[in-house]
Amino acid sequence: MMRKQGVSPDLFVWIFSMVAGALLLLFFIIWSTQHAKTSTTVEDIEFLRSLEQQISALSTTDELSKTLTFPRALAVHVDCATFFTDKAVEQSSLFLFSPALLTGQKYTLVGLPWHFPFYLDN
Repeated sequence: MMRKQGVSPDLFVWIFSMVAGALLLLFFIIWSTQHAKTSTTVEDIEFLRSLEQQISALSTTDELSKTLTFPRALAVHVDCATFFTDKAVEQSSLFLFSPALLTGQKYTLVGLPWHFPFYLDN
């Protein structure tokens, strides 16, 4: 008399471990790509805030020029009141005269004193 047991327990454990391992591997791959995207976005935000603070600090010192080095090949767009990259935006209240797109590694900031065209009086 022959007993039919269906699927062998060893085969079931092997198939289950392969499926579970593939799902865990897929989870870690998706997590690592999302983490990489998030970390570059955070890095861009920190760089734009630092850039705005350095430009603002330049206006309060006697030193009227400063050389900046970008951390990596980063394209920074300068709009009327905004610095932005492809992943981050930073608002600014500074008056900036710059090309619309900054791409490269090194830049020199030059600050010029602002002279009002007229005197304020009471």
